[in-house]
Amino acid sequence: MGRSRVVKKNKFFPKNHRLFNRCLVLLLLMLMQGRFASGLVRKVEFENLRLFRGQSEITIFSIVQDSVGFMWFGTNKGLFRYDGYNFKRFTYNPKDKNGILRNVIYRMTVDPQGVLWISANNNISNYDPVTDSFIHFTGDSLRSLSLLDSRVFSMASDSNSIWIGTNKNDLYQMRKSDGTLKHISLPQKNIDNSKKPQIHELCIDNEGILWIGRSDNIYTLNTSTLQIEKFSPLDIHSTESIYQNVRAIHINNTDDIWFGANYNALSNFVQDTIHKYRFSNGDKELTLSSFIRDIAAEKNGNLWIGTTRDGLVYYNRETGNFTYARSNNDKITGIDNSSVNKVFVDKSETIWVGTNKTGLFKSKQSYSFYNYETIINPDDSSTNDYVVDIRECSDGNIVLGLDGNGIAFFEPETETFKFFKNQNNDLHSLSSDHVNSIHVDDDSIIWIGTSLGLNSFNTRTEKFHNYKPNPGMTQFDWSNNVSNIFKSSDGCLWISTYDGFLYLFERQNLKYSSKYYYNSDIVYSDFTNYTKYKEVISCITEDQTGILWIGTVNSGIGTFDLITRKFLNNYLLLSDITETINPIKDILVDSDNNIWVGTPGQGLFKYDRFTDNFINYKDIEGLISNHITTILEDSLHNLWLGTNAGIILFDRFAQSFTPFDIEENIKFYDLSMCDGLQKRLI
Repeated sequence: MGRSRVVKKNKFFPKNHRLFNRCLVLLLLMLMQGRFASGLVRKVEFENLRLFRGQSEITIFSIVQDSVGFMWFGTNKGLFRYDGYNFKRFTYNPKDKNGILRNVIYRMTVDPQGVLWISANNNISNYDPVTDSFIHFTGDSLRSLSLLDSRVFSMASDSNSIWIGTNKNDLYQMRKSDGTLKHISLPQKNIDNSKKPQIHELCIDNEGILWIGRSDNIYTLNTSTLQIEKFSPLDIHSTESIYQNVRAIHINNTDDIWFGANYNALSNFVQDTIHKYRFSNGDKELTLSSFIRDIAAEKNGNLWIGTTRDGLVYYNRETGNFTYARSNNDKITGIDNSSVNKVFVDKSETIWVGTNKTGLFKSKQSYSFYNYETIINPDDSSTNDYVVDIRECSDGNIVLGLDGNGIAFFEPETETFKFFKNQNNDLHSLSSDHVNSIHVDDDSIIWIGTSLGLNSFNTRTEKFHNYKPNPGMTQFDWSNNVSNIFKSSDGCLWISTYDGFLYLFERQNLKYSSKYYYNSDIVYSDFTNYTKYKEVISCITEDQTGILWIGTVNSGIGTFDLITRKFLNNYLLLSDITETINPIKDILVDSDNNIWVGTPGQGLFKYDRFTDNFINYKDIEGLISNHITTILEDSLHNLWLGTNAGIILFDRFAQSFTPFDIEENIKFYDLSMCDGLQKRLI
């Protein structure tokens, strides 16, 4: 075994994507560029979106994302919903009692149950997605507490209540079940004794503490006991008060809270201590009359900050450096508005920016992929151009099955490879360098299917153990050539071999306990010169009812009942021209229990449970290749297809295919193995 850096890597920039295109292809050996050396290193390009036809000036006050993934925007010209393709506009109509009550939507919140709540000046409503309408809370309780004489400046929500802060130092708790309001008394000390303090921001942490950003100070309220405390932690820089006019609060967790205030004052409360930061561009401080309006964080902890006069600012938490959209730099482009009201990072890491008068800006997701084209093992100078399987370990490292060269572990942080190959005199080495499949199990065990049986690899001891389905055969035999490894929902490990058998392997006892033969009882034409491969199993997966779906090279798809341990049905996906049986490259069970099948030459198939047949997607606009090698589903339910013409995105709800540019794409090749069987490659 040894370590080596890559010899060559080519960079690709996929261009075509939509809002909800969360690239699960990152689990492949294509790593999204996400490292920051100083400030913002990657380029982020923004586009200015038009929310409706005829739009001129528009101001964005609030941005949220609901539990479904829709984006909502509160503006001075109505409420807008974005589904990834189109905007829907909600406007005030006096004849519609179930519409919004004002065209100015100042604040919004999505509660833990996924319900959207909005404030239209001083009215509170929630959205009913079933009827696509709004339920209003404007009764006597609002009038009696004078909420109708105030303006809602801030909103937050928990499981039982909506918390409302106003421009007149009023804090209300509204019970969601019946709309009952309770007034919460806050300290009445004024910042200049001429007017009541305003409640600019409300946020609730995961311990049920409501953080209150007021014009004179920061307060905390225990939402269970309603006990209020003035926030006064240690300040490691000075005794100067930094808690006045806090307009933005962002909570990563209870021990990591960011505050933004007047004069671009940015501070971080971490481990019971306040750390202060001052915006600067080199040695030059930015506009001191500007103030921070909003803060949003990426998953890596770096911040996007919206200010009133200095525009959009990016803060690299690791290096402590700032990058400014208004500095005419090449890192943030497409947005130069100086007045930013709202910043939001959605579930797909898209950055949304709401501005004063110039409307809504959205980052253009530019994923940067690296193709590690040639991997060299320094121990024997072997080159590894083909990867037959790839899995991600719990520690973030990637394990690769190499064609004829064993396995390799790739460490993304260091970009180094560690190799493991067969050692002739070592019984605890890999049994064969011809790797067909990999499964990452629990308890630091990795299972490897090779041409000489199943191997277990202990990542702690770095030792291999070999388990042959046919131990009597000491030399190479197709009965010991493991083609697939699959762990079913009941914890069983299923092993398939090149002679068409399916084995149940007991992980606890480390032995094969049952053996099944997949035979559809139909005589098939032999597509290879090797008749022994007629029933070879190419892929295995499980649906939500406990049925295994088994794809083969020459015998279609078989289903296997995990309870009865019997084969149920056989489906033949025939070529529409030659009437020959299509080899099955991959089978995916999506989050809605739909069955998707990839084939070489006949495109994509979907199983229709009502007709017990398959729907074929072929030669459709956007589907630039009918040769589908692999299928993945992302967290937002899009399908990503690996083809011999590159990556294709399939929106299964809109029924649309989106290819990436061919010259900037990554192709999924097939390798003709020595046995004539085509294997899936990444």
